[in-house]
Amino acid sequence: MPEIFYKNGISYIKKHKRRSLFFGFLFLVILCFLIINISDIISSIITNSRSIFVKNKIEIPSYSGYAVAVETDNENIKNISKIIENLGGAGIDYEKENCSLISMYPTLLQAKEIQNNLVMLGNQVQIVTFCINGISKKYTAKGINDIITSIKYYKTIYKQLFNLSVNFDKELLSIQQVKNSVKDILKLLINYNLETKNKCNNYDYKNILNIFYNEEKDNLYQLINFNSAVNLNKNKILDTNLQFSSLIKQVYFKTIFLNIDLVNKINYLN
Repeated sequence: MPEIFYKNGISYIKKHKRRSLFFGFLFLVILCFLIINISDIISSIITNSRSIFVKNKIEIPSYSGYAVAVETDNENIKNISKIIENLGGAGIDYEKENCSLISMYPTLLQAKEIQNNLVMLGNQVQIVTFCINGISKKYTAKGINDIITSIKYYKTIYKQLFNLSVNFDKELLSIQQVKNSVKDILKLLINYNLETKNKCNNYDYKNILNIFYNEEKDNLYQLINFNSAVNLNKNKILDTNLQFSSLIKQVYFKTIFLNIDLVNKINYLN
């Protein structure tokens, strides 16, 4: 009898150990999964990187533009802006920083180079940084890739307009050549908008993108429809190229401002 009891005791203990090992292993697997998932979520929020557990997610990194501007006060800002515009700069009033915006640059190094040149000529200029926030949020409806492409294209438009402005100022391009390039930019913008309308099922996103699409379309049409205006300023006829150069810079500033507002509105959506 003791021998049989002893064998049964061993048998029972072995079964009990097997169950304990199984449930212990299962607990560790679940714990590891939770740790990895939580870490991934936190990491995606901090770095704006793609989460491995969320496929339907709008993820667009932030970027900045660096504007060179003339320091002034509220009383003189409009006069200063007009002078800058007549010289081929943007001449946009930016009362938030009490300055008039001359031109925008993709990198801080480029902006500082222009700033130093203007300072050497005796001008008081500053650099104003414009930050376009990133987007990192879940999205459950269809058409996510088209939404991401549409939003990213506003950054592309700014870069293309900047390059056109530089090449125009260097006299590498004529007014008509710039207009033709802008027409190509506009065609692509229209195609992206149509794709988003057809494939996006989320009304809020589609409505916001459509509003900003119409604004950017109007901005680009300003360049396409440009006609030289014979304006007199102290008995001097303004140079046509300077007028057009100023307009290009105004339009890519508007594109940056539009993108800032667009991203903020999308981030605000639930």
